[in-house]
Amino acid sequence: MVHKSLEWNLTEEKMLQLIHLNLIEILKENGFMMEMNHLISTLNERTKNHIIHKNKKYSVSKYIKINYGGILKFIDTYTIYGISEERRRRYIHLLDATISDPFQIGKRITSDNEWEQI
Repeated sequence: MVHKSLEWNLTEEKMLQLIHLNLIEILKENGFMMEMNHLISTLNERTKNHIIHKNKKYSVSKYIKINYGGILKFIDTYTIYGISEERRRRYIHLLDATISDPFQIGKRITSDNEWEQI
């Protein structure tokens, strides 16, 4: 469920920039792939000094959950990231290591859950 009623200290553009810059950096440092739960905890750790809401208990992952419905939906929205599953663990991949500017990141036309296999 996506909530739009919360007021954040940063604009959506600044939040996306913060999220993408950190995701790209973390994934590059870890061989362009990382287990999803470890990625989320590392992202929260790296961005904990940013006060994104008056109530300090809100982390970047909480922002993603509230505004995008979760990290998987967020990741699936952008073309530079990929998702795989192995042994019941989900991994996030950085598919395009050349992008460092979050404003160059393209969105997908369709998400993976919109496809039907025949």
